[in-house]
Amino acid sequence: MKIIKIIIVILSLVFIVGIQGCGYDIEKIADKIADKIITNYENLTTEGVLEELVDGDTVKVRNQKTNELITVRVLGVDFIDIKGEKADGTPRINKWLDYGISEERVRYCYNRGNTELRNKWENITVILEYDDNEDIRDKYNRTLAYVKDSANPEKYLEQDVLLGGYGVVYDVGTLNCRYCLRYKEITQRMVDNKTGCLWSYSLGDEDPYRELY
Repeated sequence: MKIIKIIIVILSLVFIVGIQGCGYDIEKIADKIADKIITNYENLTTEGVLEELVDGDTVKVRNQKTNELITVRVLGVDFIDIKGEKADGTPRINKWLDYGISEERVRYCYNRGNTELRNKWENITVILEYDDNEDIRDKYNRTLAYVKDSANPEKYLEQDVLLGGYGVVYDVGTLNCRYCLRYKEITQRMVDNKTGCLWSYSLGDEDPYRELY
């Protein structure tokens, strides 16, 4: 969305130059144009069928209007990651081990979370909701959006990730996404109350999921 704002500014400047000297209140006209465009973009959504849940924070959605298959990085949450390495060479699973959770439990929750979320979300119609505080795509060219159930717009995939104990709030840089503060509160509540797959035992206790994986 930052790119959109830049385009709006440029177009507004061109518009201002074009009508200067005509006696119009240029500043008010430019503000109205920018506000209308930005408001419309904030309300822009895409509806489609969630064909594949790659994992809890990456999904593939078939656009109902264009038939395009969209790869979406779900905004606001970070699902458990047990595969591969980060740019600095450290295993991605280390983030979760640093919470004091056993590797067996992390792997168990990763598999259980994916199974549960696929059963709930695959092959249903969803709405992709965009965020004016975020770019439209990430560095991997994935569309950035929240994912909600078309039949129940109050139900978000991100909330299922957090309430199941399968991830944490996440945003690149500061927590400035539309729902980040809400998701931060949910994450903290889950950890404090020791509920959900990752958090439902005390640090130092025997991990009840160790023998299940």
